[in-house]
Amino acid sequence: MEQVRADIASFPASLVVSLLLWPETIAGWSRGEGVTPPLVHNALAGRKPFVRLRQRLAERLDVPAAVLADLIDTQPRVPRALRPPVPPGAPTSAWTWSPATGERLGRRDGTNPLEQKAVYRVALDVAALSASLVVQLLLHPTTLASWCRAEGLSSAITYALLAGTQRAPRVEATLARRLGVAEASLRELIDASCGPPGDRAIGPPPASAHAPSPGLVLEPGSARPRSRVRPAASPLQLRLDIGSS
Repeated sequence: MEQVRADIASFPASLVVSLLLWPETIAGWSRGEGVTPPLVHNALAGRKPFVRLRQRLAERLDVPAAVLADLIDTQPRVPRALRPPVPPGAPTSAWTWSPATGERLGRRDGTNPLEQKAVYRVALDVAALSASLVVQLLLHPTTLASWCRAEGLSSAITYALLAGTQRAPRVEATLARRLGVAEASLRELIDASCGPPGDRAIGPPPASAHAPSPGLVLEPGSARPRSRVRPAASPLQLRLDIGSS
């Protein structure tokens, strides 16, 4: 899962929280708490403190409120896709930025417990994630909505396509081309039944844990594999590098 692990510090807080809430959505959790989804998204974007809302969300995510505050208030890392290319074999110390001795990084570095839980969630539950969430992970740092705007496509139709409730051949072909896969691979991801989610009260993986093989998902807290409902891992799921060591 090197791709997700390498990019997790650049994910917006809302995407990290979406991964941890799954199969519940931010909108669904918001309605259950009697608040509007835009209010929760504003809280996750750090536009206002929303102290009580943060406390309630931290309780749902099973972390101290300070951990959620750190995720929200610390700037995300610059996504890898937006960084200038580094020649192969170049010394990291000379070619990439790092904080000076004693200087505080000031950006997320992937060590926040919520970031680590999100990486573990993807490793456990990639077969249970919705097609739209898998695609959003692959499009990062571009959002699905902004991609639709850039392509002149309806975001509502695109989400309906990924939910399997509407066929849109032109949108499907354009999205498959953007993801670099055959249309049949995208259609397979959309049409296949999602596997059951794992234990939602998950913690970070043990230091000695190895990622599961591409066709298997480990039961939380054990080494017993659980077969995917999808008969074979989709090429789009494999693009997340689940199962790499």
